[in-house]
Amino acid sequence: MISDIKQIVYLKKVIYLLDNQLGTVEERTLLLQDLLKEIPVSILSAIPIKDKIENFCLHYNISCNISTIDPSTNQNKKAKSDRSIAERLLQNEFPAVLSELSPMLLNKQKYYQTLETMCTVMVLSNDFRKIHEIEYKLETNFDDPKTSHKTHNHSSLSREEIHSLRNTQVLVCLSYFLQGKYLDCVQKMFQFIDKDNKLLNISLRNPKYDVVQPNDLYSMISISALLSIPLNQIKHFMQLTDVVLFFQLFPPAKELFNLLKNTKFRAFFTQWMETLNITCKRHYLLGPKLNEVEKVMRVKIYVFYLSISTRIQVSYLSSTLDIKYETVLHDIEELLGKRKANFVLEGDIISYRKRSIINDIATILQSNEIEISKLLDVQSRKNTGLKDSIQNYIIANDKNNDMTITYEDESMESSRSNHTFSTTENNSSKP
Repeated sequence: MISDIKQIVYLKKVIYLLDNQLGTVEERTLLLQDLLKEIPVSILSAIPIKDKIENFCLHYNISCNISTIDPSTNQNKKAKSDRSIAERLLQNEFPAVLSELSPMLLNKQKYYQTLETMCTVMVLSNDFRKIHEIEYKLETNFDDPKTSHKTHNHSSLSREEIHSLRNTQVLVCLSYFLQGKYLDCVQKMFQFIDKDNKLLNISLRNPKYDVVQPNDLYSMISISALLSIPLNQIKHFMQLTDVVLFFQLFPPAKELFNLLKNTKFRAFFTQWMETLNITCKRHYLLGPKLNEVEKVMRVKIYVFYLSISTRIQVSYLSSTLDIKYETVLHDIEELLGKRKANFVLEGDIISYRKRSIINDIATILQSNEIEISKLLDVQSRKNTGLKDSIQNYIIANDKNNDMTITYEDESMESSRSNHTFSTTENNSSKP
């Protein structure tokens, strides 16, 4: 089952690159050829992706006959079981797969490998409701990955187990990133690093099958920190021991933080596009988040300018930051629309408008006064109509007082109908 899930990871990676035409034609052709060689026919011929794979083969002029192959040919019983799990993953039957994985945690020799697989399924399913359970297992079972495993009384962990432990920690942080919880991502990552300072030196068993590779990890940490650390705290953040270690492993992050600290925002965005953007857009999980994170980063810079200005032009922000005018305008409109900010946008100008809670309350009270006056006016009209109807009824009753009881009843009923109609007319004719 575990190998199946790794194959699904690789499959999703390649399909994402091919779908978005990332890399050169030659690179994409080689990827597709490798995919056909590495992934079993039973998976490639699964209904959700079969047509897609065939179309790719046709486009890149690669021989592909997965439709004509019987997936059950020359396969043993165990392989059939593996393929069925993979197909269920492709059919998004994630809860069922997780249920089958849970008992495997009893295998103490592969505890962290199973935990890594479960976390991978959660990430693939984009369902993070049970990630906290993974975190709990990591925290309660983790002491030193090289020496002990408290709960299960291991004297040592195998190399594979240590690798899976670290991969699971990375996946937990990735889950926070994918949820847009960037500060949580940074905090959790450095909590893990504090316990295991070799976590950032993540090695690859096989880059094809790992959900996150080193550059993906470094980019994810950099983006999360850049988005969540306040500008006035950047200098302090850069001096933290674990952060200094991180900068040594990933120098582009240090350069980006320096540019941000020195308010060289135009150069910052250029450097961002040349480093983080290039890495993330090729990743099948980080790539789809790029638009969101880049927007958050732009808004963070806009807020800085607004915090030091009482009047600023959208065109100024556009030219200064080298961001398209339409993009800045849309961002600003959305920013001011979502928040009750002290700024108003009029054409190209963003102006500061001092607000007072007393003025706000006075405005609300004035509005309420108008509404109450309207209601009282309506009620007054109703009262006048009621008074008229009573007077008319008394007059009509006096004129017909000498009639018989039966005729009187009929006359009263007729008078009531006419009165109602008349009252409606009278009321409608009033201003």
